[in-house]
Amino acid sequence: MAEHDNAGFPLSYCLLSTAMALHIHKRRNALNAWAKHLRETYDVTPKFAHTDKDMAEIGMIRDTWELKLQLCWWHMKDAIKKRLAKAKLSTSPYNAERAHGEFWFIDKFFRPPGNADPGEHEGGERDDSETANRRQKDGPNGITIRIALPLSMKQNAHCSDSEGPSSTTILSGQPNTHISHISDPIPIPEMMPTSAQTVRLPRIKLLLPKPLDETSDASPAKANAVKTDECDIDEQRTFCPLDLRDRIISLIEGHFCAHPLIPGYSAPTPTGIREWAVKQMYEFCSQHDLREVWAYLWENWYRPGRWEIWARSCHPEIPVLKTTMMLESQ
Repeated sequence: MAEHDNAGFPLSYCLLSTAMALHIHKRRNALNAWAKHLRETYDVTPKFAHTDKDMAEIGMIRDTWELKLQLCWWHMKDAIKKRLAKAKLSTSPYNAERAHGEFWFIDKFFRPPGNADPGEHEGGERDDSETANRRQKDGPNGITIRIALPLSMKQNAHCSDSEGPSSTTILSGQPNTHISHISDPIPIPEMMPTSAQTVRLPRIKLLLPKPLDETSDASPAKANAVKTDECDIDEQRTFCPLDLRDRIISLIEGHFCAHPLIPGYSAPTPTGIREWAVKQMYEFCSQHDLREVWAYLWENWYRPGRWEIWARSCHPEIPVLKTTMMLESQ
């Protein structure tokens, strides 16, 4: 489909039946042949590709073009609402170590207490195309503070000989977080003795004020909800309470639409927006003890490899369309 002057025009249809095919990846291979024909014969080179979360279609698009995959918001919202409404507790296998390794604020012990369902993945099949596990050294939404050594500390450093070299202190932090990162030691030439015996400064902790969050509850009881022990599954536990579902959808829509060109609540960069979105959703799930919901959202929507196919912030331009309903109305 092409778009011009807010009107959609179908360019090509692919009517596909693979019921009798026996070879592996039959749907994806057939879709690849169709897409490559469009590219090579008709020079179709789009900037965006809108689709629902069908991993065969997504794989076909990745094999054929270099563009921004953009999930249809209607299909995405429908899939999440249906999962939140299910009573089934077991959800996608959750790798807490990988999540904590990428974002320091994710507690690796905040995980579903029950067994996971290896067959539950949005899109119909498992996709492990995420980037390598990485820890952010300095958060894109944090601040960096450099504190110079007072003269008295430099003199004390000259006299000490037991705890290693002196250093300047760089503090990198996030909102509402104790900050205690110290950079690699940097010697002070003017006070350095011949034996190079100086002292490391003690760690400094700062507590930054937490920004106002319209989604947070004012009730202290909810904010300090007691978490369920990992070995004790409450028989009354539900996947997601009814009164929280619309709020989760609202948060996700905000993350879906966020873009560096649109002023918001984070650094105007793709990495800043993702950290802001992940932190906001994680804190909401943690506050309400939604362990299964967080595992589902992280593994299917927020982890590397999944975030890029629906978040608009991953591309320097903003697509015109938000859903595929224009095409489906043809």
